[in-house]
Amino acid sequence: MNIQFIVHSKSGNSLQVADSMKSVVNSSEHSVVFTHVQASNEQEIDLSKVVINAIPDSSASDLIVMGGPVRGFAASPALLKAINTLSKIQDKKFILFTTEFFPFDWMGGKRAMDMLEKAIVARGGTIVNKSIIHWNRSDRKRMIEALGDDLKSRI
Repeated sequence: MNIQFIVHSKSGNSLQVADSMKSVVNSSEHSVVFTHVQASNEQEIDLSKVVINAIPDSSASDLIVMGGPVRGFAASPALLKAINTLSKIQDKKFILFTTEFFPFDWMGGKRAMDMLEKAIVARGGTIVNKSIIHWNRSDRKRMIEALGDDLKSRI
């Protein structure tokens, strides 16, 4: 299986989640591509002005794991830009995650997740799992492990 990770991270939290998920994938049995998306203008929220460092090629991917932080109660603009530039995502399967400091979904995580899901579905992708990781909660580790378990069950 060809698995692609596309992650935007400023503080390192989203990268930590992706690294934990990646550790459950046996790379001798699966092809794994990891892209850390960064914006050269991180404070920009207008997607037409966001400039990202890498445009991931998803054409060969069977499953895409995509995640990033909640930014101002919304999805990461760099991640949204990456979604808009992905090639051939029609019928691709996605596992989505967001990371946020606040302890409840309604404090930004749900809105950010809805934005990511809407962008992917509008381009023909299919969401197979989504998770909001609350960085300031005691069950954070369990949430990350559950995402890794879900990924492992799909490969």
